[in-house]
Amino acid sequence: KALPPLSAIKVNGQDQSDLLRDLLSHGSSFEASKDVSRVYLQSPVGKDIYTYLRGIKWQGTISRHGSLELPKFVLSMADGSDEGVADFHNKVQGLARWFIESADGIDLTDTSNGRWKVVYLFRNHNSTQENGPLLEFVGYATLLAVTSPFRKPKPGTILRICQVVIRPPYHRAGHGSTILQQIHNYANSTQGCEQIVEVNVEDPAPSYQIMRNGVDYGRFVALRAGAKSQPYQSQSLQETAALQNFSYVEKYDVTEKEYYTVSDEDLWAVAEQLKITKRQSHIVLEISKLAEIERWKKQQTSTTEGTSFRREVETNYRLMIKKSLRQYRLEELGACEGGKDGQKALLGQWFEETIAQYRKILKSEQ
Repeated sequence: KALPPLSAIKVNGQDQSDLLRDLLSHGSSFEASKDVSRVYLQSPVGKDIYTYLRGIKWQGTISRHGSLELPKFVLSMADGSDEGVADFHNKVQGLARWFIESADGIDLTDTSNGRWKVVYLFRNHNSTQENGPLLEFVGYATLLAVTSPFRKPKPGTILRICQVVIRPPYHRAGHGSTILQQIHNYANSTQGCEQIVEVNVEDPAPSYQIMRNGVDYGRFVALRAGAKSQPYQSQSLQETAALQNFSYVEKYDVTEKEYYTVSDEDLWAVAEQLKITKRQSHIVLEISKLAEIERWKKQQTSTTEGTSFRREVETNYRLMIKKSLRQYRLEELGACEGGKDGQKALLGQWFEETIAQYRKILKSEQ
């Protein structure tokens, strides 16, 4: 069943066409034009940071507006302290209550816990240069920059992704991963007093976590390869001299038990280069090792000896994943009813879910 248009959805008793008209009326900084029931911005909120083309999935098809042209989208970044930004955000953040459980309103002017920034996503309905852009609001991601002087192993600013909202007609089109990638690009491009050392996500939903894993793994692959053609490679990554030698990742063969031991030093090396958490670097390396194992398996013969090797490799990888899951989900495991048998069953379930997610990410990278 097709999703209803935004104008048919009410937030706080107000339909979205009225809400969008209202949010545009607060100042000349964000002038608007309209045709019939649509309302457009003529300039983005904040500074443009990225423009891209993307198909729209609607009723099972990719809608191409025009014979050759895909819809154009614009990402902008705004500082919460800039004039008019907080007012704009107060109007649109009501959408979060529809898509994020227990979502709270954010006061962008409140700097008691950090400095707020927002990445906004717009669709540009004017494909020509005539009369300027006609920007439709599509979604946003809120970011909280927190100074962490005692962070180990390196102090600096932590950029926390708090809320990500995309309007339903634009779901499942890759906008979330594009926003996340551009946030990392911003983190890599910052200099001076605001040196961002980590990008993390506040209480991510399961679907967002899977997407996040895919983006982080793609960036890791690009960083290792140093290849401009990689899907997540960006100029900002190249400019930061981040193409560190990751030779330690290839130090052991998949048939050696040492291959399945990941040291804290290796984890922090990946975390520092990608500006991710230690847990995320663990996930990235687990996906990378699975990719290596899958390539190795394809090269093996169907002999008895080859079958024995494959079983040993698969067992070692399974034990590595379960050890990691036990380490990071110890509290959940301890709350499991049924004693050791119940914990064993739960750990097995987590492993199957994890391996399925990893394989899905590897398939999308092919």
